[in-house]
Amino acid sequence: MIPVQPAAGDAVPAPDSHRNTPAQPEASPARLFAGPAPYVVRTPWRPLAGGAAALGVFAASTMAVVIAVIGIWLLDGRDFAALGNDPLVQLGATLIQQAVMIALTLYLAALYGGTMTGVLALGRPAQGPHVYIVAFFLFLAAMVVMSLISNALAPNANEADVAVFKGMFTSPLWPLALFVVGVGAPIAEELLFRGFLFSALANSRLGLVGSAVLTSLIFAIVHPYSLAGRVEVFAIGLLLSWLLVRTGSLRVTMFAHSLNNTIQALLMLAGADSWL
Repeated sequence: MIPVQPAAGDAVPAPDSHRNTPAQPEASPARLFAGPAPYVVRTPWRPLAGGAAALGVFAASTMAVVIAVIGIWLLDGRDFAALGNDPLVQLGATLIQQAVMIALTLYLAALYGGTMTGVLALGRPAQGPHVYIVAFFLFLAAMVVMSLISNALAPNANEADVAVFKGMFTSPLWPLALFVVGVGAPIAEELLFRGFLFSALANSRLGLVGSAVLTSLIFAIVHPYSLAGRVEVFAIGLLLSWLLVRTGSLRVTMFAHSLNNTIQALLMLAGADSWL
């Protein structure tokens, strides 16, 4: 059959765009628990190089803090013990560490043909915006369970772990402390650990599960807490890794991490060591 050409001025029917296009799965929060994992490894970094780079970022951010504190000590004249107990110095040093960590992680993610959005999984969650509500209640329930277990096994561990933060939240600088703990820390730590390091480790035989375990272990080690505190941080790291894999978005893990830290910070503002 010879195709009939439309006459000049006739409207040309639009092609059926759905004919050869596979149906896209519905963006539903229920997909958080079922279906294929939306997370895709999009990093040019190999595990050893990525791990070394992540270690370098952490070391550089720590060194920046040391240099800043030494500079303050030389200008101020007080001993290190006094500086260490000064909330302004504590918060300033923490902000410097977070800023350096964020800047270097974003820089590394853009190297070797990578993109910040792809390498760090900064796109929107596959389930749509409603998944944040599900993540909120899921993480809240997990925090209750972990707190019950922690309080039963090591009743005084949490009080010792948060002691270093109490001076910040009992000072007039508590709004800045709330920002540092509830916003700065989740962004910096998620970018480096669940964003950059996770993708580099997953780009190997470790796969997603092995990467989740190893990243969470490193995440727990770098936190200067008690053994019980580190076990809790490790469990939180595993849950955050699961959220990353199931949503495909670091935005959700930042949100959940911020939820955890903000609740802990509000408890310290209220004068409580634990919420249970």
